[in-house]
Amino acid sequence: MPYANYPTDLAKRELLTSCLTQGMQVTHLTVLYAQELDEKCWRQDYKDLRMITIDIRSKLLHDSPFTISWFSEISSYYPNLHKIQFVVYSDGDLNLRCLPFLTSFIERSRHQQLEDITLKELAISRASRPSSCQDFYVSKVTVVAQPSLIEHLSVLSASFQDTEKLTIQSTQNNRFEYDIDDLINALARFKSLQLLRSWDLFRLLVRNKPEVLPFTPFPPLESTLSPKRVGVEAEYWVYWFVNQIALSVPSLQVLRVDENGYGQLQSRGRTRWYLDGWLEVQAESRAIINALELFDDEML
Repeated sequence: MPYANYPTDLAKRELLTSCLTQGMQVTHLTVLYAQELDEKCWRQDYKDLRMITIDIRSKLLHDSPFTISWFSEISSYYPNLHKIQFVVYSDGDLNLRCLPFLTSFIERSRHQQLEDITLKELAISRASRPSSCQDFYVSKVTVVAQPSLIEHLSVLSASFQDTEKLTIQSTQNNRFEYDIDDLINALARFKSLQLLRSWDLFRLLVRNKPEVLPFTPFPPLESTLSPKRVGVEAEYWVYWFVNQIALSVPSLQVLRVDENGYGQLQSRGRTRWYLDGWLEVQAESRAIINALELFDDEML
């Protein structure tokens, strides 16, 4: 469907109206560069609307005012609406005071002087059929890995106890490291966590015995630092990390892994490997099923 990015874009509105009269159902509304989510934008015949995504990055960047005065009315107007997702990418003092469900998180962050925390995305979901912000809970968070990531996760889990989906993003420029036990303890505090997604997170974890794999790979690794050896070694370590997390987070059901690097798992070199895929966690045994896809520069 057309994006509702400019309230005065009549051509898109006319096209949307035409589609609706022909039976099209709108379930997900995306608002880009919203001036405000006013009635002209949302008071349409979206009977089946279930999700709204609002991009407020430009407003936070220019320190423009953004309010959610529309929240109570829109949540009542669309009884099937169950999720509102905000694309924020805000750091420092967060500048997210306009979002009342972040109040406790902001206060805890400031109290612990965690000024380097960066949120990229968050979503709120309704538990029943609310008419106020208090009836929604933060169900999804995307955070950027920083040196104080473990402390950030502790604040997030304390503030958003019902979070179901958590994404942790890192970059190739990050040179800091985390202990696997510290990460597991931080993740275990998310009592409702069902899905964990990681971007280049596992290469930042410290291995207790860096020269020894946690279990014997099959087939045996090649003796040289070929793309195949580097990728297989990274893959085994990632599986070991993932298994430890699955055993320690009882509510976890699915993991999404996106890793890439150069040379060894925690170093840089000419060989670049890529590792990604979805992993499921069996409820009772906590065993990992499915497999990651491994490829390198020679396969591209």
